Amino acid sequence: MKMAYKYIFLVLITITAFLSQSCEILENFFLNLPMKQGITATGTNTTISSSETVYLSDYDAYADNIDEIESVTYLAALYRTLPRGENQSPPPDSLDLTSGLSGTNIQVTVTDGDGNLVFTRSLPSAEAEDYIDTPYMVELNGDEITLLNQYLADFKDPDKRDLLSFTGTITMDGVPPPAAGEINVLPGMVEILLELEIKP
Repeated sequence: MKMAYKYIFLVLITITAFLSQSCEILENFFLNLPMKQGITATGTNTTISSSETVYLSDYDAYADNIDEIESVTYLAALYRTLPRGENQSPPPDSLDLTSGLSGTNIQVTVTDGDGNLVFTRSLPSAEAEDYIDTPYMVELNGDEITLLNQYLADFKDPDKRDLLSFTGTITMDGVPPPAAGEINVLPGMVEILLELEIKP
């Protein structure tokens, strides 16, 4: 009889372990989606500016899993200046950082693919080279994060899922004008980190 109890006990433990493991296998998993977009601001006078648009569908982690995605959530964003020799964008954006570039009234604006303002940030002054080794972390408030995540929820709409995008614009005033025939160049990289919740 003791052998029968041991056998039944062993079977129950095995079934419980199997069910527990099966539940873990069936749980959704999370995938980080780091989106990187180069942006090179240029100008021939005391103002430099540029805009770039990035689409979620340009990234395989999003495009390849679109039918299994449960949610898309914003995690973080940053900007960094690319040092000389590191700008890999095709010409004319492959121009190098102007040495000693500085300016005032730096404006960074991000809009979503529907043209809605997601956030804007201003700095009274900046040295471009300060953000080579120490990126500028974009701190969003609760309302901005909510607005951004509401837009990202449009991935559920088949008509919008391939069109989800963000456009970033950077403008810097008060830049010393370049020599005749030359331009000021500020190459940078914007990185946005999203989290994808994916069904197994």
